[in-house]
Amino acid sequence: MEEIKSVQDYIDLVELQKQKLGINNIQLSKLSQVNPSTINRILNGKTTPKLETVLKISRALNMTLKYDFLT
Repeated sequence: MEEIKSVQDYIDLVELQKQKLGINNIQLSKLSQVNPSTINRILNGKTTPKLETVLKISRALNMTLKYDFLT
């Protein structure tokens, strides 16, 4: 399991998974129900995604997320 320490790590993982599945950003948009321009902005490093968006994209790519909240 990959450890994500930055938004760039997440972007790299999404791009890798897209390649494995053979899908493009438009297809990812349809699968995740995230606006295509939002996906493009995230993957181009122009914006930091909200947790809800990360979950939608990750589910669409069959990625399992594990997150810990520090107290």
